[in-house]
Amino acid sequence: DVMSPFTVNLFRFAIALAVLGALHFRDASRRGVSWTESLRRAPLAVVGLGLLAHVAYQTAFILGIDRLTAGMGALLMATAPLWTSLLAHAARIDRLSRAGWIGVGLGLLGALLVILGRPRGAEIDGTWSGVALVLAGAFAWALFTVLARPVLLRGVSSLGLTFWGLLVAFPLLTALGAPGIVDVPW
Repeated sequence: DVMSPFTVNLFRFAIALAVLGALHFRDASRRGVSWTESLRRAPLAVVGLGLLAHVAYQTAFILGIDRLTAGMGALLMATAPLWTSLLAHAARIDRLSRAGWIGVGLGLLGALLVILGRPRGAEIDGTWSGVALVLAGAFAWALFTVLARPVLLRGVSSLGLTFWGLLVAFPLLTALGAPGIVDVPW
């Protein structure tokens, strides 16, 4: 009620960027590599994954959760591992067993039953656009998880991927969040 969700996100990621930068610099120094090594190893992947994880996912999640109750938003975000399993299977990174397929199916069915299983005429604890946005965010996070694995296997450090991806995304996050700063009743 006091601050726009994108403005909250801006402050959150400004702090995260500073902390991740310090951790990444320390980790690179400890390993004896340049702190730009991750960016040099896979520049397009780091940029693309940063935009996917920190702009696409965050935008869908923030806009969606703003339209839903916390419980409904949490339930829908909890489908991210299910989407990750399906995408990893499709990409042949992981293979779902019969029990895995049953688990994914039951998880998605359970989420669907909670969404649709309301008494006739009852609200869904939010809006349908909120449901679609949070599900899109969960799917974006799953896609990031699956696409990041081969990049990490090429020697890009997880801290480097996260730091550089966030640094690339930060100007867009700033553009979304900065306008709300003037409206905050400090």
